[in-house]
Amino acid sequence: MGAILLVQRAPMGTVVGEPERRPTSGPSLARVAAFVVLVVTAELWAVRHLGYGLTSPGRVGQWAAVASAAVAVLGRVFGESRFEPLFAKLRSAADLLMAVPVLVVGGAVLAYLAATRSSVIVLTAERGPIEMQLEALHPGYASSPPEREPGFTRFFVSVNPLGTPFRLRVRGFVPASFEVSPLVGRTVRLEDLRPSPSVLVRPSLLAVRELEQGRIVVRRDGERGPLIASSDGPTSALVGPRRPLPADMLEEWKLELESQEVVGAPAAAAFLAWKRARWVDPAVDLETGMTLFARAETAGGTPLAEGRITLGPDPIVELSLVDVRAR
Repeated sequence: MGAILLVQRAPMGTVVGEPERRPTSGPSLARVAAFVVLVVTAELWAVRHLGYGLTSPGRVGQWAAVASAAVAVLGRVFGESRFEPLFAKLRSAADLLMAVPVLVVGGAVLAYLAATRSSVIVLTAERGPIEMQLEALHPGYASSPPEREPGFTRFFVSVNPLGTPFRLRVRGFVPASFEVSPLVGRTVRLEDLRPSPSVLVRPSLLAVRELEQGRIVVRRDGERGPLIASSDGPTSALVGPRRPLPADMLEEWKLELESQEVVGAPAAAAFLAWKRARWVDPAVDLETGMTLFARAETAGGTPLAEGRITLGPDPIVELSLVDVRAR
């Protein structure tokens, strides 16, 4: 008996010997969600600590979500249509971009940056450019040069994951120390800083009369210390931030003149010389605990009156110079 050969027909439209093509489904919903979270988190971190990003954080998340959803949904809707090659390429690109290794590496890099890099933002309002410096109090950590923007100044810093102490020095203010944490950083307002104290250096009556061609010099840490301020002319000197003279200080001057029986024109001249203080911007900011030595001297350097003071927490203090010849 002859053998019977059974031949199975392939469905119409199918080429015999060619495997059936299965459309790529694209990245899973979980990977899409992880990618959106990674992009939005990176954008928020870059805007907060670097001052720039791709665009606003909200729109990054929206566009990433829309693009990912579009690739997934349109791929399923038009999977059998003539747009299949285009969507296949889009799905392949999305699948590569949202691959698990890419997400893991991206997340690890972002976690490292978020744990070891941060920023300090100093809000300066409309004060214009202000000289300031930020320094780490622990070795091994550093701060970038200040990046000035309208209304604020930013420092990009390296930190410990548990926080790192820094000291901020702003011209005209007492230095402030604080801890900078990763991820959120630190924001400082100038209103939160304590202004540097001011010192009114007041020459004696005799010194005022001889200061027409002389000057007042202010040194730090004694008469041989570094010179931080100098004022010419027969007036007192206001060293430090500009401040109005307290009313009780002016009243004490009047009482002092009366006690020395200085009246009439000499008293008025001395009072005006003290009151019309010449403002002097010191070479360094004055701080609590700093010791100052001041001297009124002639043009040739002959001492007329001297005084010494250690600064306290008061915003403005008076340093009354005593005649050298009276000692």
